[in-house]
Amino acid sequence: MANKTIPQLPEQTGKTDNDLLAIVDSGETTTSKIKVSTLLDGVAVGNLLESNGTNSFRTPQYATTDTAGDGQLIIGGDGGSSISNTDANSTIIGSRSSNLTDGTDGMIIVGGWVNNLSHTGANSRSGIIAGGYANTVTGKRNFTNGTFNTNSSDQGAVLAGESNNISGTRSAIIAGNNNTMTGGNSVIAGGTSNTVPGDNAAIIGGTNGSNSTPRAVMVGGRDNSIGSEGGEASIMCGGRSNSINTNTYGRYNGIYSSYDSTIRNGGGASYYNSQLLVLGGNNNVIEHTGTYPNMTTVGGNNNVLEDSSRGVIVGGNNTTLSGHTNSVMIGCSGRTSGSDYYTYVESLEAFTHIVLNDYSNLNFASDSAAATGGVPLGGLYHNAGDLKVRIT
Repeated sequence: MANKTIPQLPEQTGKTDNDLLAIVDSGETTTSKIKVSTLLDGVAVGNLLESNGTNSFRTPQYATTDTAGDGQLIIGGDGGSSISNTDANSTIIGSRSSNLTDGTDGMIIVGGWVNNLSHTGANSRSGIIAGGYANTVTGKRNFTNGTFNTNSSDQGAVLAGESNNISGTRSAIIAGNNNTMTGGNSVIAGGTSNTVPGDNAAIIGGTNGSNSTPRAVMVGGRDNSIGSEGGEASIMCGGRSNSINTNTYGRYNGIYSSYDSTIRNGGGASYYNSQLLVLGGNNNVIEHTGTYPNMTTVGGNNNVLEDSSRGVIVGGNNTTLSGHTNSVMIGCSGRTSGSDYYTYVESLEAFTHIVLNDYSNLNFASDSAAATGGVPLGGLYHNAGDLKVRIT
């Protein structure tokens, strides 16, 4: 071949192991040759490796390998991070001793230390671990950071926190520790050792809480629970050791700042829109099996309100309002209701019967007649307009 200048040489667009380059060592007078593969072996610019399925490189102190498919990148970092058995387009950036394995594409680990992202199954792609320490991701299309967190959800996220575990679809754990999320479209925000097995449910703060009911919310508190049939759109705020357990027909229930109180029922297809409410107090119970009960206890302790639509117990202790509609017990002790439309007030060990719009019909000649007519002991009646108190 006649002598040619370099620009006159034919251009080669690919490379093979048979390609040779001329090389002259500094200070030598002879020219030698080197294969392209030999020249590039062990060379990485800025700790950057683009994989073709077999490439590997060694940094000055740590080994970082890539045995994956095309389009993988390991950028920066140290401490032996790796990508393997992953089809395409996955990346580790500036992470230490982290591993990305067994996925299809679009997976990434950014920063952090000893994180592991390993997707399996159909469409196992698009997961992200951003910083943190010792996090494990086996789900898909999810996001994780924090410490010792586990994410096996589809489209779920763990945002900060420690030792949290999420598997619910499209759910999230935001901070906190030792929380568990298995329900879908649900949230745990902070708190410790809380559990949400229900769909469309939430726990905000608190300790050892459990919420299994759709569209129910638990805020703060300790050792509280809303059962799997706790009533759609119910709420638990503060307090300790409280529970809501109704059937699937009950909903809109609430317990606020109480201790060891319970809302429950025995079922029944007609039971709906229960709206049972406990405000404060201790060891109070509301139970109902009818329709639209709307019952409430306020304060007090060891009170029982059952099967009394629109009934209320305020304060007191060891009282029972049972089976009587539109009745109220205020500050009573050890008493049991006896009729609908009554207001019971503890006074001198007796009840006072207050029915302001019905006095005209309480016309009796004597206590005996008043008793026969349903006026309780201590109740009010009149005799031809003269106000009387039944004392016998």
